[in-house]
Amino acid sequence: MIIKRHLTIALLCLLLSALMVSCGSDTDKNSDEAVSTDTGELSPVNTETLQPEVVETSPDTEAPDEGADESLRTPIDNEDALEIIQFQYAKATEAIDLIKNSTLSADLGTEIIEENGDIYFPVNDTTPRAELDGAPIATFSDLSKYIKAIFARSIADDLISEARKTYKDINGVLCKQASFIDTEPGIDGDEENNEPTIISTEFFLSKFTDSLFRYTAKVTYEAYSPTSDAEDETENAPEASETIKYFDFIFENTGSGWFWTSFPEIN
Repeated sequence: MIIKRHLTIALLCLLLSALMVSCGSDTDKNSDEAVSTDTGELSPVNTETLQPEVVETSPDTEAPDEGADESLRTPIDNEDALEIIQFQYAKATEAIDLIKNSTLSADLGTEIIEENGDIYFPVNDTTPRAELDGAPIATFSDLSKYIKAIFARSIADDLISEARKTYKDINGVLCKQASFIDTEPGIDGDEENNEPTIISTEFFLSKFTDSLFRYTAKVTYEAYSPTSDAEDETENAPEASETIKYFDFIFENTGSGWFWTSFPEIN
């Protein structure tokens, strides 16, 4: 009986061991499958989805023209602004006239001042200048100060350099060089007929902001050009044609005051 009992226990142990080994194998298999699933190769990434989105513009859409405003010369109806700019324009043209045409009055009744062979007359300006605290122009320094109060530095420097050809201080008094009138006739009169002639000039305010005036001159020229080859002089008479040009005068607040920053010359 004892031997039979021991055999039964031994068989039970063998069966239990076999059962445990079988369960362990199934557990390892499931674990391996789980690991294989978690550590398998990744699916390829669609790189197209990572690219930035490109928004195509319509071919009908045009980029704004930044220079369009400067090219449009549309008259502006603003009487107050126009009155201001007309006053400033008149002052600027008068200042240029003082330099280029030597229009400062001179005392021709006084003794002629001669220096280095040049003849000068004392300037006798009697016009009170607001830019000179109401005083007239009496010295070259006054003339320079007056020009610099009207024009931007680049323009003023050119005008002052031009003024030195006509005006100079002699004994502390502003004098201007005597001018002589050229009475000799032109050498080529026919060439002068081909020069454009101004038919009309129209001024208008074409732009106005808090810091800038644009005063535009519309100038119409009449030019003559000979016709094509023709034996008869009457058939070869010059033909008249009209040309329009625009000149923009800019009066601007530069941060240190109001000055003319562009003042083209109309021929």
